[in-house]
Amino acid sequence: MKTGVRSLLISLILLLLTINILSLIATTIHAQAPRLEFIVRWTKPAVVNHNPFAPGNPVGASSYLQAACRPPLYLYSIVAETFLPWSARDFKLGIDTDGRGYLELVIRNDLRWFNGRDLKPFTSRDVWTFFMIQWKIQRNYIPWLDEIRVLDDYTIRFYFNKSAMSFTSARLDKPEEVYTYEFVAPFNYIGIRVLLTQYITTPYDIFGKWAEQVALMKLGEVPHAQLREELQTFQLDEVWCYGPYWVDPTTLTDTGVLLKKNPYYPLARNIVFEEVQVHYTRATDQDIALERDGRVTFQYSAAPLDLMGTIQADAGIPTKYFASWVWVIHGLWFNAWKYPLNITEVRQALTMLINRTRLAEAYPLRLPINDYITGLGDSNWLPDWIKNNLYDWSYNPQKAYQLLEKAGFKKGSDGKWYDTKTGQPLSLEVACGSYTDWIAFADNLKWQWEQHGVVVTTRSFDVSLRAQVQDKLNYDVLIETGPMVSTALAEAGGGFLNLRWAMFAGPDNLKLTKVDMAWPVPLRNGSTIYVSPYVETQKLQASLPFTPEWWDSLSKLVWFWNYYIFTGVGWKVIRTFAVNVDRTNIMELIGPPDGSIDTGLGYKLPYYEGMRIWWFGSSPTGFIAPYLFQDYGILKPTTKRLWPPETLPKPTDIRNLIPSEYKVRTLREVVDQLLKLIAPPTTTTPTPTPSPTPTTTPTMPTTTPTTVPPTTTTPTPTPSPTPSPTEISVTTITITTISVVERTISSVSTALISTTVRETDWTITMLLTVVLFVVGFAVGWFLKKR
Repeated sequence: MKTGVRSLLISLILLLLTINILSLIATTIHAQAPRLEFIVRWTKPAVVNHNPFAPGNPVGASSYLQAACRPPLYLYSIVAETFLPWSARDFKLGIDTDGRGYLELVIRNDLRWFNGRDLKPFTSRDVWTFFMIQWKIQRNYIPWLDEIRVLDDYTIRFYFNKSAMSFTSARLDKPEEVYTYEFVAPFNYIGIRVLLTQYITTPYDIFGKWAEQVALMKLGEVPHAQLREELQTFQLDEVWCYGPYWVDPTTLTDTGVLLKKNPYYPLARNIVFEEVQVHYTRATDQDIALERDGRVTFQYSAAPLDLMGTIQADAGIPTKYFASWVWVIHGLWFNAWKYPLNITEVRQALTMLINRTRLAEAYPLRLPINDYITGLGDSNWLPDWIKNNLYDWSYNPQKAYQLLEKAGFKKGSDGKWYDTKTGQPLSLEVACGSYTDWIAFADNLKWQWEQHGVVVTTRSFDVSLRAQVQDKLNYDVLIETGPMVSTALAEAGGGFLNLRWAMFAGPDNLKLTKVDMAWPVPLRNGSTIYVSPYVETQKLQASLPFTPEWWDSLSKLVWFWNYYIFTGVGWKVIRTFAVNVDRTNIMELIGPPDGSIDTGLGYKLPYYEGMRIWWFGSSPTGFIAPYLFQDYGILKPTTKRLWPPETLPKPTDIRNLIPSEYKVRTLREVVDQLLKLIAPPTTTTPTPTPSPTPTTTPTMPTTTPTTVPPTTTTPTPTPSPTPSPTEISVTTITITTISVVERTISSVSTALISTTVRETDWTITMLLTVVLFVVGFAVGWFLKKR
């Protein structure tokens, strides 16, 4: 009896000892597992709702969490003009028998929703649910989306409205003459990109009831406000992910949340970072403390330059910094409908009185824009036949003085410019939001213009009033972001008249600005063309990039923008990046810098051109691309410190490292495919023949006619008063959408609609079985020997 009890006790002790050893080993491995760490500005609400439509849901707080938990169908780099597959495998474009263009998308067939406990398949039904809700309840993708059709478990098709646009525009300088434009497009280029880059957040078995409710309803019949409120208030207490990581809601605190590797992710073998720690911060000093402790893998940094230099020089801190232009530009908006800025030559002259190098010196980490003013971020994107007709408005005081004299101003004995008709000085106000760098911009601009005899005052206002100042045109000169499209040539349709500039918005401002009329644009070659900015913008946005009709509209807008100078030059905004150089091979993938940028504090930061790091932190991909490159098996831990970057070898193009099994598509390949399907859209020839170069330079109608001098004879151009309403030629703009009857057809297999499986981790179970067998065998052998 004693022997039996002793044997049982020995067996239990051995079993507990074995379990504790295994637990210790697992804990040790877990503690040593490589980890990614990020900072997110988010405040945990009193009641947490993991519903993706609920305001303040944790996963929706940042693209870091979204991409880790529910990666997008494709990652599209505007800069590289490349589609990188993620949750989808492939897509194609086509024309159906009814003439409608469509996008057919094939998603991965090996993804599964996972909540840390249960599994269910990820299918086209989930994708259909997401887009149906976003379209008919959230009111997105209007007016270009016409139908969503599920073809099978992993294939879904989106149909586009076939749109026909018809425009008539009166000539600005001769309203009795009218130009007619027509345009037909079976596709919407912007729509293709938008659809392909969405994050699917909606399991059908949870959200499908809302999608089914509106599927057969016409857009105008959907009670979208009521349904949107239902969606937003629906409480969801678990997080469903199909990406490389799943969000563990039990780890959610006021200071962060932990993402754990998803063992059922099809590319889990490549996910070498077992966890992602997200730190919630509310102030810059918290961010800096994490950087100083090496708790940030890679991120934009807001650390002050003096502290950044201290951290950079400390060999004991793995956080290091470099700089790059991430396609952000700050510049000027001229109120071209307010005297004296309604005179074209005045805007041209003021632009030529800005020394761009001196301007960039006004604030740290700014670079001058030494380029043509085109409305684009870089004229090097343009072919020579467009650039050959561009005017150079670089710093040139002598030419600027000639333009001011031509516009009716004369320099007095006190060195200031005066209107020869009214005797009033040339005076302006420069306004800006109360950002530190914009105030420095305004002060430098004031100093420069005053050196040349222009009277300048400055005004800063609370940044919350930016939209109000813009909408009411409450400025002479406004310092703002995005006065030029800076990301890529293919995105030009998102610029020009699509800026946050009230002069191009709404019928009242169209009446004021007349940008829907045909403007005379004198070219450098001596000819004059007529451009309707509004019409050409509509055409540019609807056209496929790099097609003949797209180039036609782009060239006209570039020439228009270059001549009339609605926006002025500014500076390139340089961002600083914090990288833990001991943790990943990021710096190895980036390679040596293109140069350095002086901080003005006795040290320099390595500098990279934006195209070099298009996949890493470069707008708009942000820092989600490294997740994808981990999936591809490219991003890995490093075994050595990768610093300083000047010592690193030159890397290969990261696209060449992507395994061939992934169908990477360039935008130009997509366009080539489309061109084989559709005939070029037709554009009618304007009815009037363009007139020769006018003898007077066109001027803008002023919003303050009482202060404007009367019109004088050639050659001195002067502003003309705003015509009375009876003198305004009515411009008719008709946009016709040809929509095939709305319908939704689904043919997904019932086996995949709502199958939820409770999964057991058989690896652990089998390991424990083997251990118990070995322990039992040892105990038996021991007792037998006794």
